[in-house]
Amino acid sequence: MWHISEYDIDKAVIKLRHENADFRRRLKHEMLLPTDIENIICMASFGIIHLELQPQIIKCKKQ
Repeated sequence: MWHISEYDIDKAVIKLRHENADFRRRLKHEMLLPTDIENIICMASFGIIHLELQPQIIKCKKQ
């Protein structure tokens, strides 16, 4: 079992947001793609975990 800290996930999201305008736009509109989630998890796990999600739009829930 692998534990990914919220801090590492936040760092990955911040990095992707700064590097990728399309990701930033999707994040703003809460319409992340499976590839976005795969990239976040891959970066947050330092390249150890590689997800293969089904192609669909994932809608974020507001807290």
